[in-house]
Amino acid sequence: MTADRKDATSQDATSQKDSDQAAQEQVEATLVVQHDIPPPLIINDSSLTIETDVEYAESSSGSSWHYDRPSSETEFGHIRVLHGNGEMLYQDLYPDGASSVLITVEDDRGRTDNVTVSGGATFRIRSDKKLDKPAGHGRKRPKKLSHPGPGGAMFRIKSIEIKDASGGTKFMARARTPNANSFSEEFRILVWLH
Repeated sequence: MTADRKDATSQDATSQKDSDQAAQEQVEATLVVQHDIPPPLIINDSSLTIETDVEYAESSSGSSWHYDRPSSETEFGHIRVLHGNGEMLYQDLYPDGASSVLITVEDDRGRTDNVTVSGGATFRIRSDKKLDKPAGHGRKRPKKLSHPGPGGAMFRIKSIEIKDASGGTKFMARARTPNANSFSEEFRILVWLH
């Protein structure tokens, strides 16, 4: 092999290595950015409270209530589900933008309601009941929506189902049967948008 060929081969290998390293750094930077930015939407198990960064437009249709996000960020960018002890139960760094999250709440008498959060052309929260709008707090998510519950004194998230755009189930979590020591799993759902 001539010296010119060796130099060209060495330059190609170095160029490929630099390209691979740049791609890896870009992926790592994307992950860091997603984790460094607080999520604009958090759904908490305690009384099914939804903390958000903007006021949602409210409307009703028959027996359901709709809350639409008034921004260009209408698709899921990242979804994370946490257990009350901080354990990460599910994480999707690159979900289908038109995914949906179906949350079933159950009261202490076994009655249930549903709340669905969906992305796509419109980012929408749909609820079987009108959501209350208590005063929010904090800079990152100053607005709140709160589910009134199915009717009992206490209620909790009974199940969480995350679906892709075609309706296929990607993740399912069910709360354990409540007992004297534990009624709620204290689930938290964190949603980043793009």
